[in-house]
Amino acid sequence: MKKIDIENVMEKELRIQTNGRDDSKEDENPRPMTLFFYYPDEEYVAYLMTKNELMFVDEIDCIDLFQGENERERILIFEVV
Repeated sequence: MKKIDIENVMEKELRIQTNGRDDSKEDENPRPMTLFFYYPDEEYVAYLMTKNELMFVDEIDCIDLFQGENERERILIFEVV
């Protein structure tokens, strides 16, 4: 399983521009993709939860890694469906 850490969800048009090619062939046989989002704010989490292409898998609580208790110290895991 290939794992990618990205901060923004890219639309197909943006992927074509950045990759310099059309990946429609890859859409025929998509590979499983797991996305990790570190330190997300509530607005971003709400946005991710509305995307039909993403399925929430798990949340890793990282609040004990640093001093203080910041609720954003977490990693959200999604799969692209």
